[in-house]
Amino acid sequence: MWSHLDNKIGVYEEKKKIKEIEGASTGKAPNKIKHPAEIDTAKEALLDLKYLIGARKYMRNPAIAAIFRDQKVRIGDILDKLDTELPKHAREHKTLGTLEAWKPQQLKKFWDQYMDERFNVAVLRTNHDMDTYLALLRKEWAVPANHPDQSQRAFFGLIKKIELEWKKEKAIKWTAPW
Repeated sequence: MWSHLDNKIGVYEEKKKIKEIEGASTGKAPNKIKHPAEIDTAKEALLDLKYLIGARKYMRNPAIAAIFRDQKVRIGDILDKLDTELPKHAREHKTLGTLEAWKPQQLKKFWDQYMDERFNVAVLRTNHDMDTYLALLRKEWAVPANHPDQSQRAFFGLIKKIELEWKKEKAIKWTAPW
């Protein structure tokens, strides 16, 4: 979800998500009745956004945050111990003889920087996708209260509900648990 191996801006693949939201009716009159399959596909996109809200809430839960914090500290301590113990032992090689010992690399410091960077990426990608795709959903699926298609009206109601939930969630500062 928040992989460091890619260079993307959001959590989800942008072209795919836009296609899911817009469907085949893009650019048509806003009051036109859309095909039920388009609504289903857009609902899946909305559900993906709801998952992001859920992931954020989950990671802010005090019990879960404590687990993240403990694991980050535990791994940092192990890396620090490696960095301080290995220099005490020269390396023996079969053919080359004694090699110089490990030189401290400040592994714990790099681990802390890495974890802070990963958390910042998660925050940026989550905020980007929520803001971008909720706005696109509203633009594409907004219908007046008297729209003839009940399913489109109901779907727009779901979009507004998730927008409100995101607004409340985004107002809560999401800080790294460590």
